[in-house]
Amino acid sequence: MMMMQAELQSKMADVKNKQAEIQVKMQKVQLEQEELQLKKAEMFLKAQEMQDKAHMDVYSHQLDVKKAEIIHGQDQKKTDLDFSHKASQILADLYKHDNPQEKKESKPS
Repeated sequence: MMMMQAELQSKMADVKNKQAEIQVKMQKVQLEQEELQLKKAEMFLKAQEMQDKAHMDVYSHQLDVKKAEIIHGQDQKKTDLDFSHKASQILADLYKHDNPQEKKESKPS
């Protein structure tokens, strides 16, 4: 009877050890799952960051294009104004050349 009781206690101890091992394995699996969730969240954040950077690059490029268009437009207006001024000067010179008497009359004595 004592042998059976010792055998029963031994088996009970084995069962408790197996339960403890299973508990440890379950905790290990749970930690691994949490690690995977954390890695998944990190990957999502990195992907979001990369996407945001790509959007910023696009917006920055669009801004640069818009700035270039504005500067080009200003340069074009300046060129047009310079051309208009030069054309006015040429016409004035031609008028003075064609009508020299009016130039003399306009001078006060």
